[in-house]
Amino acid sequence: MVNGEGKVATDMVQAMQESYDEGVTDEFIKPIVNGGFDGTIKEGDVVIFFNYRNDRAKELTVVLTQQDMPEQGMQTIPGLQFYCMTPYDASFKGVHILFDKENVQNTLGEYLAANGKTQLHIAETEKYAHVTFFFNGGRETPYDAEERILVPSPKVATYDLKPEMSAYEVKDKLVEAIR
Repeated sequence: MVNGEGKVATDMVQAMQESYDEGVTDEFIKPIVNGGFDGTIKEGDVVIFFNYRNDRAKELTVVLTQQDMPEQGMQTIPGLQFYCMTPYDASFKGVHILFDKENVQNTLGEYLAANGKTQLHIAETEKYAHVTFFFNGGRETPYDAEERILVPSPKVATYDLKPEMSAYEVKDKLVEAIR
């Protein structure tokens, strides 16, 4: 994206197919550089980051706009006009936000807490943010009487190698919490 390093190809579809044929798929595909076009990000360019989830986009946004990472050979790009769909981090400076964060009110968790009910949010690492942060309308802090349990996801390259993931461990923790 910045240094133009990778396998040079003029037919991007063919280059991706070759990667698939070698058993390297999806998020494991190595960088491919379009040999007929210099698409590297440079000083003064405009970047529109279409990834609206901050958990996936934060790292790239940081290194392109906020902070050099010399240990990885990466540095911010001066004069870059960087646009994000949603706010990834309130501390980011010089990043343009296209859609402000929606203030979600009266979520189920908030409603249960306001009515004195207990609640348990349990998931493995891969979906923990969904049953806590996202479920609570973007709120980091648990509500009163809200318990959270995180079960580690398995350490595998892809989940097709362990499709059940940590379902049994989640079940065991759930049964224990209910008792």
